[in-house]
Amino acid sequence: MVQKELHFVVASDRRVLAGLHVATKTVLESLDAEDAVAVFHLFSEDLKQSDLQKLEQTLERTNKSFRLTLQEPDVSPIKDFPTLSGSLASYFRLLAMETMLVERFVYFDVDTICRVNLRPLFDVDLDGCPIGLVPEAPMAVTADVRVRE
Repeated sequence: MVQKELHFVVASDRRVLAGLHVATKTVLESLDAEDAVAVFHLFSEDLKQSDLQKLEQTLERTNKSFRLTLQEPDVSPIKDFPTLSGSLASYFRLLAMETMLVERFVYFDVDTICRVNLRPLFDVDLDGCPIGLVPEAPMAVTADVRVRE
């Protein structure tokens, strides 16, 4: 039996490698061993092969099935966007939708600590919507009045 692949996207640069290790490891740990193969698509302009090898070593400790792919995004559509701490990486999630050739993927930030199995997200009926979003916190308690409304 061939295991299903669960595709995850994360955008990173070398300045947040520690967060990348924690986020991907906790996402992988959240999955049941028989769930599927987790495929992590790493969107980055500056990750090196040695960075991927170290990440692979971290993820191997989970004893779960995974694969890493490095996606070097075409930044021309976002080249004039303001950077965040000198990086365009926070915009790479926008490029993922046009780059990924899979039916569904879950995007997460490098500051994520995953404490629940994300496998059920791959079965949610989006009722024809192109995207589903999960807020970080309950919308009713957000300080931004416009968002809350």
